[in-house]
Amino acid sequence: MKISKKFLGWIIGLGVLVIVVGLFIEYHYRNYSYTVSVGRIENVKYILTHERGDYTISAQKSFSSDELVDINVHSYNIRKFTDVPSWQLRWVAYKRIYKDPGGVVMDEYEFHLNYDADIGGAGWNHGKRGHGRTAVIY
Repeated sequence: MKISKKFLGWIIGLGVLVIVVGLFIEYHYRNYSYTVSVGRIENVKYILTHERGDYTISAQKSFSSDELVDINVHSYNIRKFTDVPSWQLRWVAYKRIYKDPGGVVMDEYEFHLNYDADIGGAGWNHGKRGHGRTAVIY
């Protein structure tokens, strides 16, 4: 069985292409830089859950202000703690890992609450696929 020069050329060309693409991917992933941002949201008045992994945090802008700021959270890495005494305001700790280029890779949140019922129900809307409201079971 004889292999034609044209077929052998295609095989060699395909092999070179695979090697070049592999080297490009290797170079591309090695040159990412990661940045970690750690923070804390103070003076949390309430937390609403729209559906699993989708929350809205409402917090006072500052301790002396009556203005509330809404912060949307979309993450499945959420841990909840009931470790805040009843006379203190709730707070949320977060850690975000950014990949440059590419944006946010991972978010981690810790909800520090007075008790479990601090998370309330909220509405959700998926357009034609439906809408509704989550209810908190106490």
